[in-house]
Amino acid sequence: MTNPKFKNLSFTSLGVPTSQKDIDIPTGSSLIVVLTQPQTKPGWKAFTLSKVTYDHMETNPTAWADKVTNAIIGYNVYKHLLDNYELDWLPKFHPALQQALNDEMNPNLGASTDFQKGLVIAMYNWCIEMYPAGTTGQVMENITGLPPKRVSNILSRVSCTYEQLRDEGMEISRYKNKVVINNKSVYFVKHTDTKLRGGYMPKWVETIVNDYINEHYTSLTAGQFSLDPEHRGSVG
Repeated sequence: MTNPKFKNLSFTSLGVPTSQKDIDIPTGSSLIVVLTQPQTKPGWKAFTLSKVTYDHMETNPTAWADKVTNAIIGYNVYKHLLDNYELDWLPKFHPALQQALNDEMNPNLGASTDFQKGLVIAMYNWCIEMYPAGTTGQVMENITGLPPKRVSNILSRVSCTYEQLRDEGMEISRYKNKVVINNKSVYFVKHTDTKLRGGYMPKWVETIVNDYINEHYTSLTAGQFSLDPEHRGSVG
């Protein structure tokens, strides 16, 4: 079976990405997750967690369920898919961007050039747009070889919130020239609401990424590459 989108996944224990201790589910209880894949645009989304059911024996304790979050569910779903299925049906990062990541990014280093920073932002936005919460850290690491914490550190050093940008009298995210706020060049505009993941790539960063890809990866783009909306902005 290569595509589990119609399969119910049942878990009897759950790994926690931020802890070495799993959530143990009592014998006779389980967590059941129904996966679907949106059909409005093929390849637009990897999958969604359309239904989550907690199945308990009447005499079983239920405190374990209070520890389960959407992020933990997403983490375990993606790990299960990696371990048990061929994932050719999942959306793939653009070949030219993937090759640039392979060529440009060292897992042991950060992002030093404008292009490298833009590349990380494009990848981050794409993962949030294409994959459910909880899975994006694993997806990013599979694509880049960079641990999620390193990606987070890169973004924190080059970003501001929309509120900070607005307070400076700037347009939301489409400004065409580099902007410096609090002595920091802004490559990424995060949502002001901290409950939302993702954000927006400024126009000047988009231009740098497009021009670099078209110049250095012509065999993969024919010089016609342009970042898609899911690379430029995300809400998760």
